[in-house]
Order: sequence, then structure tokens, then C-alpha cells
Amino acid sequence: MARGATVIGTSSESNHDYLRSLGAVPVTYGDGLVDRVRAAELGITFSADSRQPWSELADHARLAADGRLRVRIAQSFPLADAGKAHELSEAGHPHGKLILRP
Repeated sequence: MARGATVIGTSSESNHDYLRSLGAVPVTYGDGLVDRVRAAELGITFSADSRQPWSELADHARLAADGRLRVRIAQSFPLADAGKAHELSEAGHPHGKLILRP
């Protein structure tokens, strides 16, 4: 992984192979997630804080430009169809990120 980090990705069992293909350690989400992450014995402390310092944004952009940061895009919507994107998100697992564009 970039910078020597071990990445744990949460998903349903059906997406574990995809997470492995990205180099992540798959862990099933849902009730008991914290215990499952701790059971991975990777020497990490669980954190649910999703805030990223803005100073790292340029680093992430460079990784993406170099093809070393991959994000699965499920579907892209014009901003006018944000409601449809929200419905898809609420209906289940779109198997990737939903993108809103201007």
C-alpha cells in the first residue's frame, strides 16, 4: 500500500475480492465491525473519524493521476438528478461511488 499503510476496507462479502484486488484487507461491515477490525491483529487503533486534512488532498490527487489511487465509480448523475442518485444509494449497495456532476 502507499506509504506502507495497511488498509482495511469494509464491504459485504460479495465485494471482498474487489477490496483484495485493491490491496485492502476486507472486513464485513455492520454490527460488530469494531470487534472484527480489532480481530484483524494489524496493530491499529480503530477510528471512525473520516476527516482528512486538506493538506493531504494534493497528495491524493497525485496518487490518482499516477493511477495508484483507484475508486470504483458505480454511476454518474447530472446534479439535476441528485434525487435519483440518493434513491439508488438508499435502495442498497450500488457497488461503487455515485458521482454528481454539474
